[in-house]
Amino acid sequence: MSGVVITNKHRAVLACFLLVALIPIVQANTVVFERYDTTATIQGNTILIERDVRIKNSGLTPIIPGEVHFRLYERRGDTKIPIPVTNFRASSEIAGDLTTRVQERRGETDLSVHLWNPLLPNFHYDFTMSYEMEFSPSGILFYEIRLPREETTIPIVNENTQFLLDRRYSVTFAPDGVVQSRTPTGNTIVSWDRTSTERVVEYSRLPFPTIGMRAVNVFWVIIIILLVAVFVLTLRRQRSSGRKPQQQQWQQQQGGYPPQQQYAQQPPYQQRYGPR
Repeated sequence: MSGVVITNKHRAVLACFLLVALIPIVQANTVVFERYDTTATIQGNTILIERDVRIKNSGLTPIIPGEVHFRLYERRGDTKIPIPVTNFRASSEIAGDLTTRVQERRGETDLSVHLWNPLLPNFHYDFTMSYEMEFSPSGILFYEIRLPREETTIPIVNENTQFLLDRRYSVTFAPDGVVQSRTPTGNTIVSWDRTSTERVVEYSRLPFPTIGMRAVNVFWVIIIILLVAVFVLTLRRQRSSGRKPQQQQWQQQQGGYPPQQQYAQQPPYQQRYGPR
């Protein structure tokens, strides 16, 4: 009766398999994004996302990050909609171009970067990533865009996000954002930190200032008030023109004074004795 012989080669393969299986568990406890700086720039009907990332091993043992995932989606009610992503790239100064992958699954777009370099305790690994995603801003005179927050498999410790607009546009509403309109690049920049819950930007070609509410609502309130004022003035003019004295109405119709007024205009002698 023959038995199964476990060789050293089998043990090595099993150990590697267990190590790979335990990577997500170790990673979740010891690996963090120490830097997570994002710049979003509008380019026509797409938004270019450029990100500088520093991943750090804050644990006590060496680890391999493996596949680092970034999940994107748009929420419509209770439904998650994946966001189309193109030109996804990642690179580092050490390894050059990194392996990346884009997949749409379960109502979201999953972006992954493969990092197989071991990280010693308290060491970090820097890399950059970029991609383009489609967007359709809502509005006519005032446009609004909501930058989706990515869900990652690694906790983010320090995060900074910047939204770059062409200088032809004015930012009219940006809750929790810091607006810089005069920059060396000529762009209008809206910045958020990690404490920001919403990353919403309303912008327009109209030179409206940045206020604490959506400018499109203020704009339409002003338009409604002006229309009501014009209607009230027109109604008052119509009423005042309809209250003319009967004398003026008779003059317009007959082209002269009424009989009583003509008689009153004659000299007193003619009124008593008649014309000579």
